Amino acid sequence: MDSIGKFVKKLREENGMTIEELSELTLIKRDTLIMLEANKVEELGGFGVVKSYANTIVRKLNGSSVKLNNLLDSLYPQYKTNVYQNIEFKNERKFLISMNWLYVILIIAVVIFLSYFSYKTYKESGFNFFKARQEIVEEKEQPEEKIIIELPHPSLRD
Repeated sequence: MDSIGKFVKKLREENGMTIEELSELTLIKRDTLIMLEANKVEELGGFGVVKSYANTIVRKLNGSSVKLNNLLDSLYPQYKTNVYQNIEFKNERKFLISMNWLYVILIIAVVIFLSYFSYKTYKESGFNFFKARQEIVEEKEQPEEKIIIELPHPSLRD
């Protein structure tokens, strides 16, 4: 290979994909893929951007990242992409749990604990909130007794 564009185009064609299909798979714009295959490195933003796009395409099409990095090293020796160990990407599905689930589980546990504690306290004390409330309401419903004090008529006073 003498260019990154030819490498990407060959990989795409080996997988029997059109540029539109590759664009949908990688979420890279169609025009960007056309520029990448035309090897317009500077117009795309330079070496780093092109390397990023190429790595994305290689991962999505199950290509060899070792071949890509070797090509990049031969085309751009000043950047030394092969300094680090080449890692082959695998399409593994990982199950990640969000931290929000942990908070939800913690809140549920606290609610269950407080419910149990309240129920246990209620059973041990024998206090019935609803009965006590009913007694308070009944006390308010009873008419108040009026105390009438009769004073002697003013004419009868000494």
